[in-house]
Amino acid sequence: MEELICLALRYKPVIDLLISLIPIAIAVLGSYIAIQQYRTARKKLKLDLFDKRFLIFQNTKNYIGEVVCYVAATKEKQREFLVGTRGSQFVFGQEVKDYIDEVWKKSVDLEGWSLDQTTSEHSQQRAAHLKWFNDQLQKIDGKFKKYMQLSH
Repeated sequence: MEELICLALRYKPVIDLLISLIPIAIAVLGSYIAIQQYRTARKKLKLDLFDKRFLIFQNTKNYIGEVVCYVAATKEKQREFLVGTRGSQFVFGQEVKDYIDEVWKKSVDLEGWSLDQTTSEHSQQRAAHLKWFNDQLQKIDGKFKKYMQLSH
């Protein structure tokens, strides 16, 4: 027993050093856990936002397709578009909100001009808007892409 006490006294500085390192090790471990929780929370937020963003993206794409196919959307499709894109300013940046507003305004203009197809007064504007909507079927993915990626 006496030998054990002598041995403990000889290694006392080492034991004191190890004991003093325990709070530091606990602090490092706690920091690591906090960082991992932060990263997990950010990924979950991004995933939760993805669902909301995808619905708005899909509604916008469907509406553009409707306008391209039928030259003007039905009142029901217009209502679906307005309801389906409501709140876009909260889950997207301003440029996507502006894009959705532009889609809406151009579709309303096109609808008004399409009712009057007997005159050529708005035929050039009608043709330009139809071309714009056709182009949007190719460009829409790029407009939403930065918000839809989960990998970052």
